[in-house]
Parts: sequence; structure tokens; C-alpha cells
Amino acid sequence: GNRPPSITVTGPTSLFEGERGAFSATVTDPDGDRVTVSWDFGDGGRATGLSIAHAYARAGSYTITATASDGGSETEATHVVLIRARPLPTGIVVNEVLPDPVGSDAAGEFIELFNHGAESVDLSGAKLDDAEGGSTPYTLPAGTVLQGRGYRSFPRSETGLALNNNGDAARLLAPDGTVVHSLTYGDVPREGAAWARKDDGSAEWTVTPTPGAVNVFTPLPA
Repeated sequence: GNRPPSITVTGPTSLFEGERGAFSATVTDPDGDRVTVSWDFGDGGRATGLSIAHAYARAGSYTITATASDGGSETEATHVVLIRARPLPTGIVVNEVLPDPVGSDAAGEFIELFNHGAESVDLSGAKLDDAEGGSTPYTLPAGTVLQGRGYRSFPRSETGLALNNNGDAARLLAPDGTVVHSLTYGDVPREGAAWARKDDGSAEWTVTPTPGAVNVFTPLPA
């Protein structure tokens, strides 16, 4: 004569990667039995209890299953949550590129990023790319962090991005492919010249490349 419990689930329907969401279950049992609730979050995570917090590491759509049990009967309820890639702060910029280094292009080319903000930014999953339709974008690996007010250089030997000497662009893309910032240049005037961003947002050529450090503007010789 045992009758099954009933259960409903409430919680956010969308979250960013790494953001903790609060999910809760409301249960009743027509027989007044004690009811326990177990959770399956669809990403391998499991928990028990009426109110649970959970964070998802990767973007995607996940179905949460909450199971109410009175020891003799079980009832399930589901809840779908959409996990979105966390947008990158607008303070991250492409700060300097060296398209035609002295010597081997494959060994010397680089793209540099700069973080205008005071807080560190996790760039895991973001992408570096040249102009649309060029090289295959390079996905920054997990654990790639740009410190506040910090510079970081990515050599071609790491990214595989080949920058054209007759004009190209270096772009930072969010994990979903949205362009966060780009730096476009024209014909490279000479070997060893870097296209560097200035404080006002403009850029100019300099014969003093500074990978991983503040830009230094040395005019090209006549």
C-alpha cells in the first residue's frame, strides 16, 4: 500500500562556466514517510539533500535528474540548465605582433596580449587567430592566466599562427568565437619591425620588439 513521493525542482536555467548555481527540491509523501533526494547533474557530479549548489566546468546543455525516495518507491524530476562560456573582459587586448623577425619567421614571430585590468584573467579556452580565413585558430590551454596589468607573448612555435608580411591581423577570440580584440597591420616595412599598440589605442611600427613587456617605440631608420 506504499504510495510514491512527489518532487519538483527549481533552479537557474542558465549559468556561466564555473558559476555556482543553487538548486532545490520540494518533496511531499502522501504516507508521511521520510524522503531522501539524490541528484545527478549530468556531468558526472552527484549529491544528496534538498538544496544543492553545483558548478559546471564546460559549456553545454545539461539535464539534472533529482530522485526522491521514501525507501519503497522512487519518483524522478528533471531540470535543464544551459551553461555558457564565460565572456572575456574587454580589457584584454592584442598589444604587439612581430610578423617578420630577423632570421627565421617560424622561430621569431609572436603575438602578445596585455591585461589592462587589475585582476588576473583566466584565458583557458580562448583563441588566438590571424585574419579571417587564414591559419587555424589556436586554443589557449587550461590554466592559461594573464596577470593584472600583465603581458604575455605567444610565439609562432606554440600557436602555429603564420603572420603575413604583406598585411594581416592578430585577433583574440572568446571561447565561443566572438572577437574580443584585434590588431591589424599593413605591409611590414623591414625585418625586425614590430607593430605595437600605444596607450591611446593606435599602433605604430617600432624596431624594438618587446615580447612579454611594455612596448618601446623606436622609430624606423630613414
